[in-house]
Amino acid sequence: MGEVIEALEQLYAELPTLSCLGLCEASCGEHIDASTVERRRLLAAGVDLDAPTPDRACPALTRTFGVGRCSVHAIRPTICRLWGATQSMPCPHGCSVEGGRVDDAQAMRWLLASMEIGGHPTIAPGVRDLLELAVNDPAAAGLFSRFLRGDRTVTAALYERMLSLRS
Repeated sequence: MGEVIEALEQLYAELPTLSCLGLCEASCGEHIDASTVERRRLLAAGVDLDAPTPDRACPALTRTFGVGRCSVHAIRPTICRLWGATQSMPCPHGCSVEGGRVDDAQAMRWLLASMEIGGHPTIAPGVRDLLELAVNDPAAAGLFSRFLRGDRTVTAALYERMLSLRS
């Protein structure tokens, strides 16, 4: 497990650095996707991503003095680390990204890499190879964008698009 955590930390080091103003509470919804290992780390810290919350917010949010903050910021999953740093998920509060926002294809590469490293129950092995085919495909761009924002209804269509490009 230590090697997997180390590999995830190396991946996290590749992600863009965001100068966060700490105003993203409203962006932290209840559907946070994470690799199996990321989920285990969060559970060990007392956060169950699958636990429903009355306000449909992320279960990791804590409210101190009425302000929502991430209680597991240091071990937050890849998707949370990408928030504000990608084209599809810009920060609505003006937080800036060193070097500018990354495109959705690169964000998907990082997200899938985290799931390959840490495991994921619904991501089939070899999906990353298919993703490389779809990176420059205009028809896949909108699907990537929706997937990154948490819309899992596009998963099958995205996968089908990637498979169609292989032929």
